[in-house]
Amino acid sequence: MSIWVYLAVPVSILPIVLLFGFVGCGLSDEPVDRPETPPPDPYHTVIENTPDLVAYWPLGDSKGTTARDAVGPAPDGSHPGTYKTWTAPADPTFEADAANGVLTLGQPGLIPNDQSRQSIAVDGGYVEVPFADVLNTTEFTVEVIVRTNWDDTAIAAYRLVLASREEVGVDVNIRGLTLFANPTNNWEARIGLDTPTAAAAVAGAPPISLGTTDFLAVTYDGTTLALYVNGDLRGSVEPGTAYGPNISRPLYIAAREDPAGMPTYPFKGQLQEVAYFARALTQDEIVAHLKASRV
Repeated sequence: MSIWVYLAVPVSILPIVLLFGFVGCGLSDEPVDRPETPPPDPYHTVIENTPDLVAYWPLGDSKGTTARDAVGPAPDGSHPGTYKTWTAPADPTFEADAANGVLTLGQPGLIPNDQSRQSIAVDGGYVEVPFADVLNTTEFTVEVIVRTNWDDTAIAAYRLVLASREEVGVDVNIRGLTLFANPTNNWEARIGLDTPTAAAAVAGAPPISLGTTDFLAVTYDGTTLALYVNGDLRGSVEPGTAYGPNISRPLYIAAREDPAGMPTYPFKGQLQEVAYFARALTQDEIVAHLKASRV
């Protein structure tokens, strides 16, 4: 504080001014301690701490044929899958693309804030997980991070992200759930109603931005099937008939099982962080997961 200020102050209050002046000057010279903002939890930690997580396949395995489940005892978890491949020509009649027998582990991750997490690249590769009741609950959420790797010149086809599905009986009743890119390049989720029909939630316009990464979530709360793309509710349906879960067949990632027990409808691209919850997550929870993957 300038000495000319002190000279202009009446003598009777000069001690008070001196006291506060020097205290103020002293404080201005001291560094201000501000609490540090803790770094956000890694994406996988956020997922693992979400209640009712049943299975979680990171798909970050660098070698071998086992797709580790991060839920359950080490090293492989409660519901490990098996990495497999198959080859087949394209089948335009059934809107199925070619399966070229490619599955590559240890590919660059799809989570910007955690490049230590890796993905798998598939083109005729898939993961098969043995059947379990807890992977086919009457209410559920499935989340997965995917990157498409086809373009507008590709055959119009169904490309499966995940399927836990079966066809039974003379009338071919459909049970279970599927998540896929449909032949018009829109994300779509379906659940079987234990009838010859299924209920579908289709993401409307705009279609998939091919060659980019999407965070997908499908929920069913006993009434409504909902499909979220990058945190936005993009499609929903109330079937009016109870969902009929798959009761015997394996769960597939990046393909679907046909009635003969063979893979079909191959996905083409990268996949990572497949999670199954035994309840319908709220949109707020899904958005929180999305944000954790992009912080």
